Formats: sequence, C-alpha cells, structure tokens
Amino acid sequence: MAGIAVYAAYQSTPGVVYLTKTNTKIARVYVTPSSVAQQDATATNDHFTFGQCTYYASMRYHQLSGQWVPWSGKAYQWAYGARQFGWVVSSKPRTPSIIVLQPGVQGAGWLGQVAIVESINPDGSVLTSGWNWYGTYGGGWARLSVVTFRPGSGVSFVWHP
Repeated sequence: MAGIAVYAAYQSTPGVVYLTKTNTKIARVYVTPSSVAQQDATATNDHFTFGQCTYYASMRYHQLSGQWVPWSGKAYQWAYGARQFGWVVSSKPRTPSIIVLQPGVQGAGWLGQVAIVESINPDGSVLTSGWNWYGTYGGGWARLSVVTFRPGSGVSFVWHP
C-alpha cells in the first residue's frame, strides 16, 4: 500500500516497546497491550470499548499528555468531537497527537481509524501506534500495530490545546 510502512516492534523490558527500522531504534513506546489492560482497572475516564482503536488512542494519549479524550463516537467522528470540546484539529501533525483517518483513507476500515502519533519522520510522514488495525501489516483486535501514515486528504490530527 503506497505511503504506508511498518516498523518492527519488540519488547526488551516489561512495559517498553522499542520501534525499529533496519535494526536502528527510532522510538520508544512505554505501553504494551497488557499494560494498557492493567491500567483499565483504575482508568475510569476511558469510556471506549476495550480492544478498539478508540480505546487505545484515549488511553495512550492520556499516558503522554495527562488528558483524556472527552467525546465519544466512532473513529471517523473524532475530528468533529475534538472541535466540539475545544481541542485543536489540524492537517499538520505534532507529537503527541491523535491521527484521525476517515473511512477508506490509507487502508482505514469503514468506521475510520485513530492512532497515536509517536514521532514525525523527516519526510513529514508520522510513526503511529494503535490497536485494531486490519490494514496492511495490522495486528488486529487489542494488538499493537506500528504503522507510518502520511498527512493528506481525509487525515486530521487532534490534540488538547
């Protein structure tokens, strides 16, 4: 699929996933599916369904920023929800932010897809972590997928101001 690349993810320390490209560490993600699940017992503000991309994005964004996603809805509705709650919605990425892919864009399913921007690559593409990705190289339900997306039509980035 054009514009999408995947990076290997490996765990060498509990709770730390290293994202690599050709054996070079490019980012560290301090979350694994099991650590997200463990936090669920005390995380009353993540009101999304466990296993879905929305659940992971809300939880991981809170880990990075201290802010919970306050709206509800399917992935394709997140840019609208973000605006309603006064969050920034932009066509330009930043870290940390949440990427929102509309249905069918860069392999997103019919409900869209959300993921966390972990880093911005020199070419402007973004390295993301997320759950429930069934596109190219996807891990599936409640499994971590690390995918690179490109800004463009049908792609938004949202963050708390």
